[in-house]
Amino acid sequence: MKKEEIQALNFPKVNLKLLYERYPNRFLLSVAVAKRARQLKEGARPFVNFVPNEPFNPIAIAMKELIEKKVDINIAEETDEYSSMLDELDANLDEQLSNEAEEKSDKDDKKKDKRKSKSLAA
Repeated sequence: MKKEEIQALNFPKVNLKLLYERYPNRFLLSVAVAKRARQLKEGARPFVNFVPNEPFNPIAIAMKELIEKKVDINIAEETDEYSSMLDELDANLDEQLSNEAEEKSDKDDKKKDKRKSKSLAA
């Protein structure tokens, strides 16, 4: 395979206008490209043609995968199960904090009582 062909496959030219038309949220797009590029860099196999054992640009390949609809962006929605678990954890933490605050105020009150009794005895 010629060097130009390897270059074209492993360092693809990407039309950003097509990418922005398909995914108008640039911030979501940048996060998705970064995440997929990281996966590619860590050894994940690309879903588009490329030449293995040659240098490649994981960002360009990730964008090419999105343009060719080999990878799609999905936003995970929070489920009611997780929401109820978070609410339960929040309530438990609030209860623990209030118990700790009560214990601290009780200790402070006892210290004040001891100080008062000592000053009266003198």
